Amino acid sequence: MRASAPRHTHARTRIARTAPRSDGRARDLAGGAQGGGYLYRLCKVGEELTERCFEKTPLEFVGYQTLRWGGVAGTEQDFIGTYVDEGTWPPGSKWARNPIPRNDYQFTGAGFAPPCRDPKLCSGMVDGDTANPRLEIIDRVRVPDVPAGAYVLGWRWDCEESNQIWQSCSDVLIVS
Repeated sequence: MRASAPRHTHARTRIARTAPRSDGRARDLAGGAQGGGYLYRLCKVGEELTERCFEKTPLEFVGYQTLRWGGVAGTEQDFIGTYVDEGTWPPGSKWARNPIPRNDYQFTGAGFAPPCRDPKLCSGMVDGDTANPRLEIIDRVRVPDVPAGAYVLGWRWDCEESNQIWQSCSDVLIVS
């Protein structure tokens, strides 16, 4: 599955339970931002779309993360992501560190090193205008063992240097 969750769009996507991957359950999700941590989660259609509903079914990250420039036919670079599963909320969930550092040298000094071969291609914005708008982060998540049906895929990003939380969602259909 590929969904543009962080682009603040509302998309409809089918998720097949079987996949042409060796683990049979992984799906790709694409987005982009800079700094902080994020996770994906599901809420069954028909339930009230609340934080509590999404907290019931966090998705597990699997495999490598990928940076992509220029969309589906663009250039990609795989790398080992940084994940946290201790001290997270909800308990037992796995969060990913956004691999694109803000690097606000004027106020906070250098951030962590970006994972791309050319750091200029994947540095976060420092002035509201310098982030690469063609950069996407591709994540792979495991489809959980839930009944087939319609769900809302939620994406939550807790910012690195502010008290902001960004969220977006897509309609997804899990099929057997």
